[in-house]
Amino acid sequence: MPTTPGLALPYPALSDTPDVPYWMQQLAQAVEGAIYQKPRAKIVTGADQSIPNSALTTVDFAGGSVSYDTNAMADIANDRIVIKTAGLYRFSARIAWGVNATGYRALIVTRNGAEFIVDDYSAATPSQSKITTVTSEPIACAVNDAITLQTVHTAGAALNVVQANGRRCYLAADWAGKA
Repeated sequence: MPTTPGLALPYPALSDTPDVPYWMQQLAQAVEGAIYQKPRAKIVTGADQSIPNSALTTVDFAGGSVSYDTNAMADIANDRIVIKTAGLYRFSARIAWGVNATGYRALIVTRNGAEFIVDDYSAATPSQSKITTVTSEPIACAVNDAITLQTVHTAGAALNVVQANGRRCYLAADWAGKA
């Protein structure tokens, strides 16, 4: 049976003996594989973390969990997601800060420890946790690119990243296509 060039979806040729149930099964399995086997991973923190004032700090995922990982990318022991298949990825992250009214808070997703690929800087909130969630545009990544979640604040003293609204901080990578 021939296949389409992009996703390799099967379709019957004019010379094929008609077998509609078989064709439908082959197409359904190919579509399911194309949707559910795309590289993606999400790591979640396991505990609150104290962040020093004015010090860029990598969020600690050791002791956390892997929500999903279809391509062996989650590396919670080293606080990162490591790209195993080259291509375009969207990165999303969430961080929640303890209550403190002073200064700003930053969420920074980096590639290979230095390149900022998505970030957010915002003012503190005076009477509740400050929660920030970001998602990047598609970013071209190479095999072994290491993606980390970093943060910095200017509260004047150490401040915790915490669980808020029943959810912890996370970092996720989702396949967006071939580069």
